[in-house]
Amino acid sequence: MKGKQFTLICLLLTSLMAVSMYLTVSHFNAIRHQYNQLDPNLDNYSTGEVLFLSFERMRTAVYETDEPDAFPLQKEIFDAKVNVLNFKSRDSNSFYFSKHFSADVKTLEEQSKKLGEIYSSMPPGKIRQNALLHQIEVMTPTMKDIQEVIYRIQINNFHGMKFLITDNTGLAELYALCVLFLFFFFAAFVCYYVLTLKEVIKKKNMFISTIYHEFSGSIHKIQMSADMINPRDDAFNTQKYLSKIIFHTNKLFHQTREIMEYSKIEIGNTALKNSSFTLKSLMVAAVSLFNEQNNNRLVTRIHPHEGMIFSDMGKLTSIIHNFLDNANKNTTQGTIRIYVKRSHRYLVIRVSDNGSGFDINKLPFLFRPFNQGIKAETRQGIGLGLAIVKNHVKALNGKIKVRSEPGKGSVFTVFIPINT
Repeated sequence: MKGKQFTLICLLLTSLMAVSMYLTVSHFNAIRHQYNQLDPNLDNYSTGEVLFLSFERMRTAVYETDEPDAFPLQKEIFDAKVNVLNFKSRDSNSFYFSKHFSADVKTLEEQSKKLGEIYSSMPPGKIRQNALLHQIEVMTPTMKDIQEVIYRIQINNFHGMKFLITDNTGLAELYALCVLFLFFFFAAFVCYYVLTLKEVIKKKNMFISTIYHEFSGSIHKIQMSADMINPRDDAFNTQKYLSKIIFHTNKLFHQTREIMEYSKIEIGNTALKNSSFTLKSLMVAAVSLFNEQNNNRLVTRIHPHEGMIFSDMGKLTSIIHNFLDNANKNTTQGTIRIYVKRSHRYLVIRVSDNGSGFDINKLPFLFRPFNQGIKAETRQGIGLGLAIVKNHVKALNGKIKVRSEPGKGSVFTVFIPINT
């Protein structure tokens, strides 16, 4: 996984965790707010009893003939409570907002007004007392209706509050679980990435060790060959040591070039540089980089094709060179064959050898970077060649087919879509 991808995934997971935490806190705050509203509403739930108590006190005051101010005072208290209920019933946000409640309160107001008129229009005495008691009996069913409506409102509000708290609690639990899941997923993802990074660092360290071994070996042989050259010796010995110097110099050049090529792939610099060329020029460029070793024989074959091919010649040259280099390392006193042809809209490159071969089940390991070969006895080089091939073929939208058998050799075939 690339660094940018890891950063984006971390940002995404962090954002999801932040959103989930925010939603969790918001819903818990909503539950707290709803819970805090329960206490003030308890006053509303007792209003029916308080109003009915005031009504009964007003009824009792009718019998208190020795206290002439008792009834007006109790009626004034009763009317004040009815007025408060009437005012609250008109507010849409009020606990008492109900069509039936408003109608009952309005009826009660009219009945209470008539009760006051009876008290004001009649002189004190038994007749007024009976008239007041009769009107109070008329008001009693309305009072019972109001009390029943208040109880109904109480039940509805309790159910509504219950459902709100239940819904918010369920959502809060869901978001809390999401936070926990994302946290553990994020932790697992980071752990996986750290372990992967450790593995990459381990391979890089092995790679550095391999580079040191390869470079120091070549440099040491160059130094030894240079020291062995004596102007007084015959030309044959001098040429032998010069050939060794040239061979190891070319080896160092190709290895440093391989490292540079892979570093470009690592940083994403895989842009195509297409140009027009012939199959012959491609073959000449690729074979010119071939270093004969292990007494191998190179056989080249080009399918006759007079037209021009439009593709990235540099990447194609690198593909052929790395295939040849891989075959050269795994073949001793054998034959390496390369065949290039144009087939319809594809460029076909086939490199075969009769070397050591490998178990085809281990093919996925072959194209990994820093891999120096399947078999320990054939490991050499810095292990980037076939990884470079895989990336170049992918950049060219091509595909690779491999056939191999231990002890009989390998055949690598590449199909690259091209334009003429």
